[in-house]
Amino acid sequence: LSDAEPIAVTGSYLTAPQLLGRDLQLDSVQRGLAAAKSGSGCALLMQGPTGAGRSRLLDACMLEAKLAGAQVLRASAHAAHSSRRGELRELATVDVLVDELLSQLAGPAQAAAAVETVLAPLMAANDGRPELAQLGVERASLQAALRRWFGAVAGRAFVVLAVDDVHGCDPASLAFLASLARDA
Repeated sequence: LSDAEPIAVTGSYLTAPQLLGRDLQLDSVQRGLAAAKSGSGCALLMQGPTGAGRSRLLDACMLEAKLAGAQVLRASAHAAHSSRRGELRELATVDVLVDELLSQLAGPAQAAAAVETVLAPLMAANDGRPELAQLGVERASLQAALRRWFGAVAGRAFVVLAVDDVHGCDPASLAFLASLARDA
C-alpha cells in the first residue's frame, strides 16, 4: 500500500447510515476538523431536544474525525456516572477522557510517563500519594495540570474530544471542558 492509501482503506471498513437534514451541522464539523487539523483549535456544541438525534450526529462526526486522521477521545457524561456507581463524582467525565487517552498512547511506558508528567508535581505537594481521588490539591491545580497535558498531546497530534450528553456532566468536568474549549 502507498502512504496515501491507509486512511482511504481504513475508511472503507467504516460505514454509517446517511444523515438526513444535517448538512449544515456536518459542514460546521468539516470546517472545525479542517481548522483543527491545520493547528487552529475549534470547539463545537450540538444542542437539541431529547430524541432529536444528537448522539447519532455525534457518531457521524466522530467517524468523520477518524477518517480525517484524528485521534478521537469520546466520553458520555451519563455513562461516566453510571460506571462510577451513579455518583455525581467530580471530574467523572474527564476521568473517562483521561482513560481513553492513556489507552491510545503507544505503550505502558509512554502512558506511565504521561501520568508522571501530570501527577508528579501534584503528588510532590501531597506527600507522594499516588491516588488521584486522595490528592488533596485544589481542583484548579488538578484541572490546570490536566489542561496542560491535553494541550501538549494536542500540540503533537490531531486530537478530537467528544462528550455525549454534556448537559449531564458534573460541574468540575464542565469547567474543565469549558477551559479546553476556551484554549482551543
